[in-house]
Amino acid sequence: MFAGPQQQTHPTASSSLTENMQHVHQEAMPAVGPRPGQSVNLTPQINGRLIQKRYKLKYKKLRKVTKQMLFMNAALCDEVVKGEERVTRAKEERKFLLKKLFQYQALSDATAHPSSRPHPTATPGFANPQIVPRISVQELLGFEGSKLGVKAKKKEVKKKSAPEATISVAPPSDTLETKKKTRAPITKLVQPLPSDSSGRPIFPIEFGGLTVHSIGEIVTDRPNFHSVEHIYPVGFCSTRVYARMTNPDEKCMYTCNISDGQDGPLFEISPDDNPTLRLSAHTASECHLTMLNAINKAKNWEVVEAKGKGPEFFGFSHPTIQNLIQSCPGAKKCNSYRWIKFEVWRPEYGEITVPSENDASINFDVLKKSPGFKAAALKNQASSASADAGLRLLLARQTEDQLQ
Repeated sequence: MFAGPQQQTHPTASSSLTENMQHVHQEAMPAVGPRPGQSVNLTPQINGRLIQKRYKLKYKKLRKVTKQMLFMNAALCDEVVKGEERVTRAKEERKFLLKKLFQYQALSDATAHPSSRPHPTATPGFANPQIVPRISVQELLGFEGSKLGVKAKKKEVKKKSAPEATISVAPPSDTLETKKKTRAPITKLVQPLPSDSSGRPIFPIEFGGLTVHSIGEIVTDRPNFHSVEHIYPVGFCSTRVYARMTNPDEKCMYTCNISDGQDGPLFEISPDDNPTLRLSAHTASECHLTMLNAINKAKNWEVVEAKGKGPEFFGFSHPTIQNLIQSCPGAKKCNSYRWIKFEVWRPEYGEITVPSENDASINFDVLKKSPGFKAAALKNQASSASADAGLRLLLARQTEDQLQ
């Protein structure tokens, strides 16, 4: 009887002791796993903790790498922005240098070609390549009365006492007057034009009633495509608003072109209201004169002076356009052309005035205000009034005859 209860209580005590030992063993287990040479039966809970710790380490590494990549990306973005700023600055500097180059190139060509026939013993441009002709500050900058010009004059006066090198060159066969005309370049003001990133002007270019759509290309192998005063590039195209040939009281758009006529340039003027009508001639003034004669004939009165001014009407004699043509490739090969010194307009110079734009044969608004146009209008009114008076007199006579 005594032995039975002891056998029944023994299993319960051993099972509780086993559970307590396993719990203590689990808490005493290290986090990194069993020691070398020790065989331990790991439970699923210990395996889960090890896997979780391993993934935490991977997460920290990935987070660190991601942070480094973000910093590298931000640094690269900063470098890209700096590079774009440098490129933009370089483009602006290039545009500025191109404009200056065009100006000084025209000036150097004007001074380098004093006559159309250079001396055979001298290099083109200068008599001696080691000695360059001096250009005053006023001539370089193109304005007078400034402080800089006064200082330059004082310096030149001081330097006059010093001996200067002289070069004796045989004078050409031209007269002195021809020398003065060819050696003294004419200074003209040009308007600043909008340009693209490469420094080229943006077309079309508008000047009041004149619009230039294309400059064209300079023909260098034939001498008839340029003269002393102008260059006639093939492909030049412009439009101008002027009086209609059939009805001078109304406006009309005229298209002006310069094409290749084999022996020389061919100038054409065509009205937009009648594109099939083309006025063509071998000179721009003859073409313009034909149009003026048609306008006077339509009005039956000389509303405008019949004097052709083709370069002004076409627009290639405008200072800004002439500067662009003079800066085109091949202009240096035009030996007979007299180079002109141009200067970009500044606000302190005042308003730019082009004399041709105040001419009745060029500007439609000036034509409407001209004495000839007003006289033609008065003549038409008088003729219409006399016609009305004659009609009234005829009607009165007819009524008198009927009453009798």
